[in-house]
Amino acid sequence: MSFIESLVLKFKGERAYLHGTDIYQALSSVAEKQGCGHVKRVVFRRAAIRQLDVVDQAPVDPAVVVAQADIGGYESCSASRKLWLIERDDEVSERYGYPEDQVVAGSVVSEQKKSITKHRNKEFLLIEEVVAMHKKLCNALFGSGNWLFSQLDVADRLVDGAEEVLLVNKSCLSGRLVVSEVFLDQEKVATIRFVRS
Repeated sequence: MSFIESLVLKFKGERAYLHGTDIYQALSSVAEKQGCGHVKRVVFRRAAIRQLDVVDQAPVDPAVVVAQADIGGYESCSASRKLWLIERDDEVSERYGYPEDQVVAGSVVSEQKKSITKHRNKEFLLIEEVVAMHKKLCNALFGSGNWLFSQLDVADRLVDGAEEVLLVNKSCLSGRLVVSEVFLDQEKVATIRFVRS
């Protein structure tokens, strides 16, 4: 296993696990440092409660994997590279506030269209808005529950410059796995998946 970087993350809000948006942002930073562009896909396998290391070879024991990511998009990185996130022994010792209600403030759910839309609030990261909006959409369409961000597939880099965010639900499998498409200024840029735990 080839070591890439040790991440030092904080708990978000009152959560007792590292939030997927923070992991995604950290992976985006790793992709930039590696000269590979952006995160093209991230798949979460389980919740992380300790600090993470990024490696570029699959661990022998798949049970240690928190998430797997594909990075790429730049010519200097001719093919997608795979990265794995594994927990290390270091505890997460800090947390920061997360006003999730403010992140989704102004969003409008259409049950008929199975969608949620809002104008960007640039006080928050785009990934935070997308994930919080998807959670709100899942609760509205499929009932309240413990919805967890499980996968994001990105066509191109998620650019914070968009003015409008739209998510449209495409499927819900057995009331547990929800798949939606993400549009920025009416252009499809990603597919997001949540799972109900």
